[in-house]
Amino acid sequence: MINQAVWASFTMVKQSAFLFGKMIKYSSQYPTPIGIILILTGLYFIVMYLELSAAAFVEWLIQWFWPTTRLILRTSERILKKVAGFLSEMDVLGQSTYCDMADLWCTEFGLMCHRKCSFLDMALDRSRF
Repeated sequence: MINQAVWASFTMVKQSAFLFGKMIKYSSQYPTPIGIILILTGLYFIVMYLELSAAAFVEWLIQWFWPTTRLILRTSERILKKVAGFLSEMDVLGQSTYCDMADLWCTEFGLMCHRKCSFLDMALDRSRF
């Protein structure tokens, strides 16, 4: 389907260019003022059509890409917020584990006594921010 549409478009452009070339050749052999005016008018309408086509194409691109891009950005934002929350919880869990380990090692081996901390103090510090 797409190949046929591309082939048809290419054929139309090719035929149009061929006919336009024949018109130019004929006009160069038999120049007339009305022929020149017709060619200029035709070129004017072609340029106007191309301008409208380009504007419509740009509008279509924006209408298609912006919602898709926005969806991707919003989804990425939500995923990254969830990952940040998970990493924050893992940080709290790691700090509480460190405090418990320091307390255990201080009582068992007499090590890490200067690193002892209170999980309650840490929780209160986090709730104050």
